[in-house]
Amino acid sequence: MRINLVIITIIGTVLFACSSAKEIASTVNNSKEQTFSGSSQVELYSNNDKDTSIMEMEYQYFKFDETTGKALLPYQDSMNQKIVDYFMGITSFESLDTNVRISVKFFDNALNRFANYYRSDAYEANDPIWYFEASQSLNNEFNDFCQLTAWSWAYTGGAHGNGFSTFIQVDKKTGEELKLADFISDREQLDLIADTIFRKGYELTLEDDLSEKGYWFDKSKFRVNDTFYFEENKLIFVFNTYEIAPYSFGSAVVEIPLDKIKHLLKRQLYKNKN
Repeated sequence: MRINLVIITIIGTVLFACSSAKEIASTVNNSKEQTFSGSSQVELYSNNDKDTSIMEMEYQYFKFDETTGKALLPYQDSMNQKIVDYFMGITSFESLDTNVRISVKFFDNALNRFANYYRSDAYEANDPIWYFEASQSLNNEFNDFCQLTAWSWAYTGGAHGNGFSTFIQVDKKTGEELKLADFISDREQLDLIADTIFRKGYELTLEDDLSEKGYWFDKSKFRVNDTFYFEENKLIFVFNTYEIAPYSFGSAVVEIPLDKIKHLLKRQLYKNKN
């Protein structure tokens, strides 16, 4: 029996959450002349060789000079390091030195490291075979920052697998990672606007108590998180599985049109726009 993404259909809502998250990572605009895109793949076999699993990572990073190891601009070096840190984090169960140069070999090694955990720790005849998939890309269309968009899914035993979305914005001048406060002047006002959009999207009324409806917001008050990205004149927040609700709820997405929060924006996101 060949194992593929169908292994993750234990709970029906998972497929929707998985598909939605993967679409997030695949729809960003790329600067092809400055970046390199590639993929790594490893096939796992169960102890009895009856089951197999294809594990794959898709990635994108800024091109760099092979002699100096430096990209064209400093912020691109900073973003490349963020990419290294991200893939180290999702493919390793232990603390590792992240001071390594990004390369095709780096991604191949990272995926093989993850596969080796299965081969050494879970290679039992009755253990379910592991599954892993990750996709990461860059969006460099913004006025003064670059955005990393990433998604991963892993099954390493237990009742079900789990997936996570990650987003990082890096300032093009300083190379520093930006936070929500670098974009929004009043988080409380943003919460109020996002609350209305969240309730409408998930068929909740303004009078509904979020705790009674199964959500885990502190004091039943909706608040945005720090997992956000910009796309197509929207500010989008993603609540990963288990973050604000049980697993059966899946992930939650709140899309806020930028024209609703123009008065809160501290940056001009696009050239000659907003």
